[in-house]
Amino acid sequence: MKSVLGITGELRVYGLPGPCPARPYPPDALATAQRRGLARLLTVERNLVTDIGLDALAALFGGALGSPTVGGDAFGPANLADLAVRSMEVTAQVAPTAPAPTDTALEGATLFSADITGGTLFVTYPAAGQVRCSAVISQLEQAGTIFTEEGLFNGEGDLLARTTFSRAHVNTLNLQFDHSFVLARA
Repeated sequence: MKSVLGITGELRVYGLPGPCPARPYPPDALATAQRRGLARLLTVERNLVTDIGLDALAALFGGALGSPTVGGDAFGPANLADLAVRSMEVTAQVAPTAPAPTDTALEGATLFSADITGGTLFVTYPAAGQVRCSAVISQLEQAGTIFTEEGLFNGEGDLLARTTFSRAHVNTLNLQFDHSFVLARA
């Protein structure tokens, strides 16, 4: 019996054709484009779950009982929802450093953000032990920017996961960012 649990994650950036839809974007935009053969996979990058992200995962698993500390803040069952992914941010940091477990913030200024409460970040569970966080950046929101860094944050603003990439700029496409995690026995 395997008793070691592993977590792997990746960021996939897809190009979606078509006019700029009004925000919030439909959560099935990618699936629809894929069925029609119109979606293009632009990049796949590994992401890194930060130390704070691992602390948040442990606190969620334990129901925040016993007042765990995540990102310097004590949490209890009353604010358990604040530990979960709440937002995604994308930057255009020039030559960002590689993600490290001790990262607490993105390096660049936020150029695009999506959040759960605003209906612009969607969370789905595609299979057992998997979670996917998705957001779309329209052609108009790109404004000629070359995005290079992406991160997921919890309700307290703590950085849970971060990735860097070098190819996600296509002026003629809407971009869908799919940041996914798989929990599995290692």
